Amino acid sequence: MEAAGLGIFMISAGVFATLLEYPQSPVHQLISNSLFRRFLIGCAMGLTAAAIIVSFLIYLGFNAPAIEFLEYLAPRDGRPYPVDSKANDIWHWQIHLITANPNDAFGALRAGKTTFVSSGPVTLPNKNLGFNKGLLIRDPDGHALL
Repeated sequence: MEAAGLGIFMISAGVFATLLEYPQSPVHQLISNSLFRRFLIGCAMGLTAAAIIVSFLIYLGFNAPAIEFLEYLAPRDGRPYPVDSKANDIWHWQIHLITANPNDAFGALRAGKTTFVSSGPVTLPNKNLGFNKGLLIRDPDGHALL
């Protein structure tokens, strides 16, 4: 989906730049002020980008998560995530995913043979987090997900 958006943006950039900057173009000949032509190109590219972003939001839904999980197939010889990592290590990264029912999520993750750090959903003492139960797991690369 992102590649299609980038392709549309690049094609529109080529079309608008050609229409407005190619010396033989009738639009170029009609608008003699080069600063105004550049302004029009900027407006056209901004509107194109806005249209692509809005179309993605409509396609995905306005409440869609903004995380895309990738699995690198090659090269496979990268270093594994250290098993003794702590939250204060410089390479530590933790992602929080919020769900309406952590017990259902626990069951689905257990069925998927997920690596668990916690024994199951636990009640969290800090009420300022915006949620009161948590579950700590690791993705296939070893990154922590709460």
